Amino acid sequence: MRPLAVLMLGAVVAQAGFDEARARALAAHQAQRLDEAVAAYEEAVAENPQWAEGWWSLGSIHYGLDRYAEGRDAFLKLVELSPEVGIGWAFLGLCQYQTQESEKALASLQKARRYGVPAQTGVLEVAQYHLGALLVADGQFEQALPILESLATKAPANDALRAALGQALLRHAYLPGDLPAEFTDAVQAAGEAGFWIGAGNVAKGRAAWEAAVEQHGDAPGVRYAYGSFLLASDSDRALEELEKELDRDPEHVAALLQISLERLKRAEPDRALPYAKRAAETEPENFAARHAYGSALLGTGETEAAVAELETAVRLAPDSPQTRFALARAYRKAGRAADAEREQSEFLRLQELQRLQETR
Repeated sequence: MRPLAVLMLGAVVAQAGFDEARARALAAHQAQRLDEAVAAYEEAVAENPQWAEGWWSLGSIHYGLDRYAEGRDAFLKLVELSPEVGIGWAFLGLCQYQTQESEKALASLQKARRYGVPAQTGVLEVAQYHLGALLVADGQFEQALPILESLATKAPANDALRAALGQALLRHAYLPGDLPAEFTDAVQAAGEAGFWIGAGNVAKGRAAWEAAVEQHGDAPGVRYAYGSFLLASDSDRALEELEKELDRDPEHVAALLQISLERLKRAEPDRALPYAKRAAETEPENFAARHAYGSALLGTGETEAAVAELETAVRLAPDSPQTRFALARAYRKAGRAADAEREQSEFLRLQELQRLQETR
């Protein structure tokens, strides 16, 4: 038999094997004979590794049976074939979460959020909760909060959501279940306030915050979180609460930053300067601290020092449009017109990119 004929016969046999395994897999799956379905799906994808539906079904069965390592492997194949299907990334991330691959789970769930997960699938809220919890554990509290708060409008309060919200608000970077016992009560109290704020009930949120401060005002982060909540409605009282957090912990960088930013907002750079400087000295790799310090220096007329700080902030966070804008202002004040124009152009580019990402 000629080589071409051999190849054609092999292709026909392989297709027939795939078709037969696929039919058995679909029948067993429909009849809920799941172990039989898994075996048949594995035969089918061995015959045709490009069969995305087969990898999806394999992953879904394993996930439903709490076989997370097997589910992870199937969903890895699926996202290779369909990299812009958000629900595949969502299930991959959920499996990776269960196999304790936190860094990979965070990356997968972020991709799921970027590509979108249909609400009717029933997995959207689960993926959002786990993404929020992983961001909290990674110390990305500002990114976690809006994700977790959005769940308050979709589901009743529960201890897991309260804990994740409370940890984000009080800045406790732990995975669910790893939070030290001494923080639990304060975290749940803060989470109760965060839940009501997220649900749009500001009155209940305010009452919950007042109760949290009364009962747990000495706990780490409580005064900071309450002060941050008050900034929009009572900034003088907010500053008092933030100062109380600093009485407890003079190196609480988030409180230092909130005070410095509020003072800058009030056009009081001289009063912002010591707080921003302490924040930058405490966390020299924190771009927000270097940004605030540079802005305060610029406002007090220390232009060259401000340029140096803002250049460092841009180096630490080159994709931050706000920092590019601040550096452009500093360059203009220093008489460096070409550098200012370059940073202004980069600010506009990053701002447009950010807008496009938010509308996806």
